[in-house]
Amino acid sequence: MNVILPRDLRENLMHTTNYDVYLQKQVKQHNNRILTLKNSENKLLLKLQKENNLKLMDEKHDCDLAEIEKNNCEIEMET
Repeated sequence: MNVILPRDLRENLMHTTNYDVYLQKQVKQHNNRILTLKNSENKLLLKLQKENNLKLMDEKHDCDLAEIEKNNCEIEMET
């Protein structure tokens, strides 16, 4: 079980292992950046959708008020 590896082989194996760990770390960091960007974009999209819905509801409210005022004016003109 006690095997002595040649120095060059031992160093190459160590460098290969270190490089593999480095690549795995880079992949994780890249995936994390992508996830962070997607989350930021989704948050911005939700914010814009909420703002648009509020504006739409305000416009609908204004239209409803104008319709009510129009109906009130018509009722006043009939009496």
